This record gives sequence, structure tokens and C-alpha cells, in this order.
Amino acid sequence: MLLLDEQNLTVELLKEDNALLMTWNGYTSDDHYKRLLDEVYGLMKKHEIKKTLHDVSKHKGITPTSQDYAAEQSLEFSQKHWDIERRAMVFGPNQDVFSKFGIQRFVKKVEDINYQKQHREFFDNLDDAKSWLLTK
Repeated sequence: MLLLDEQNLTVELLKEDNALLMTWNGYTSDDHYKRLLDEVYGLMKKHEIKKTLHDVSKHKGITPTSQDYAAEQSLEFSQKHWDIERRAMVFGPNQDVFSKFGIQRFVKKVEDINYQKQHREFFDNLDDAKSWLLTK
């Protein structure tokens, strides 16, 4: 079920699996990214999401400011609500270097602080990521 369809982001609910599929496209400015991320966390609360699938294979990256905001929001969500059980991330084989670096920076920042409970895996394609995410 499609929950959000905006420039740079679509969000689908995989209801039977308590999961969200987020597909990012193009370059996302700081203000737009923050607004979209806030909407995602609202959807996560509303639908009690336990697993997330982030397809960033066509995303062109975000600034360090947006990366920091994402890390802060992720940690705050976990502290106030619940830990996400599993996160799958899809990178394309020809992933934009800035996008890849941005995701790696975000992951390191969050893991350095508090992410021992969360299981996160990276994939080259959406089918493998879905298979891993939904098999538990």
C-alpha cells in the first residue's frame, strides 16, 4: 500500500510484515529531506513499523547536515518509541559516491552511539534485500 509519493521519496507499507519500503530518488535538499524524514517517522509510529527497507540506489545523496539530522532522529525514535528490528539498505552497483559516503557516515554515527540491538544489512538489489528483511 502506497503511503507517500513525493518528489525524491515514495513510501510503501508492507503491512503483513510490519515494514516500510522507502525509495529515494535524486538529490534532496536539507529542508525537503528533513520534512520527508519527519513524515516517515510519523508513518512508522502510526503503523508500528519494526522493519525498514531503504532503496537508495537512485538517490544522489544528502548533505552532512541532513546526515546528522537523520542520525539524531533515528536515535531519538529508538529512545522514545522502540528499536527497529531490522534495516535493509540497497545500493546500486554504480552508486553515486556522495550518496554512498553519506549513508556510510550516517550508519557509523548511529552505530558509534547506540545501535547494538539493530540488525542492518546492505544489498546490491531490492529482491535480495526484501528476502532478507521479510524472513523473520
